[in-house]
Amino acid sequence: MLDPSLIKEIKRIVSISIMVHACVGHFIEAQILAAIGVNYIDDSEAIALADEDNFINKQNFRCPLFVGVKTTVKC
Repeated sequence: MLDPSLIKEIKRIVSISIMVHACVGHFIEAQILAAIGVNYIDDSEAIALADEDNFINKQNFRCPLFVGVKTTVKC
């Protein structure tokens, strides 16, 4: 995960929505990202199985979590 202070700085500088990748199943990481105010969380991995045991329970979050978002830039 990126340093939360770096994410906060990016949010302060830009005026677009921020989507950050959380590792599959790392619910604490997703909670931290939600707490610092990212707009979207990507909970996907190309090699992970698509089942309830591997992914974050999305019902516990106010910001949207996505699975399967294709990105061209990796942090």
